Amino acid sequence: MESAPNLTTHTHRRFLEDRQQILAENERLRAEIATHKKLTFRLRDSYVKITQSILSAKHIQKIALPGERRLQQVFPGAVLMDRPRDVVSGDFFWAGRHQSWRILGVVDSTGHGIPGAMMSMIGHNVFEQTLKEGSFDVLGRLLDQVSMRLKTRDRMISDCPISTASNDLCFDAAVLAVHDSGQRVMFSGAVMDCFRIRDGRAEIWRGDRASLGGSHMRILRATGGTEQFSTIEMESKPGDQFYLMSDGLRDQFGGDNERKLGRKRLAELLVEHSCLPTNERIAAIHRSFLLWKGANEQVDDVILVGLTL
Repeated sequence: MESAPNLTTHTHRRFLEDRQQILAENERLRAEIATHKKLTFRLRDSYVKITQSILSAKHIQKIALPGERRLQQVFPGAVLMDRPRDVVSGDFFWAGRHQSWRILGVVDSTGHGIPGAMMSMIGHNVFEQTLKEGSFDVLGRLLDQVSMRLKTRDRMISDCPISTASNDLCFDAAVLAVHDSGQRVMFSGAVMDCFRIRDGRAEIWRGDRASLGGSHMRILRATGGTEQFSTIEMESKPGDQFYLMSDGLRDQFGGDNERKLGRKRLAELLVEHSCLPTNERIAAIHRSFLLWKGANEQVDDVILVGLTL
């Protein structure tokens, strides 16, 4: 007759098996922790390198594009609000002279971040070149020429066999020209608008509903087979305030009902702060924008330039 198994030996064997399983599990966990640490280090290193690259791009963009000093040289007393969504911006302004006119443009490039910043430098170069070399008597023709130059560059990029570019060189823009007499003003826009504040009231001039450049460019008005942007001419008087801005301002969600700011509320905001001194006005507009945005993320790059005649 066989004797019953030794309980002590059986328990010892189970203990050794459990111990081996625990040791194996501990070894697996140590390996996973080591792998996670390596991945965390790589992610942190990549984040630092990407951040440094973005900051370098911001520095390059700051050098390449005109700063507020250039704006003040052409339009003394102008106010500027420049608030990128992602450190660097696809929105930019440019200012210059053409004959007896001082010209201001605010431009919204396709995209955000690094792609938008690269687009902004291409766009600024085209605007500067057109302003220096172009021939135009109204602002609409300036935008016509800019659009044609953009499409020419776009075709050159698309025809390059190593190019992988799939986006058109498209820009929305608002351009204002002020005659040296101070009594005449011209406006032309591609999608973007111009706001005038006079005697506590706001007036809005709408740009044409087509962007500059790109394959989707519509024929706005056919004259001899050419595309033409319209020009609005108006008289001005001392104290008139003009604002050009990208759509990131009016498209920002916020308020009690999480709606877009919109043109109407934006006009009311500009009127509300129109009586403030120039050096206080832009700060007040910025505060109002932040109050409207609240805890919401900024949806787009924002740029606003204001002039007082």
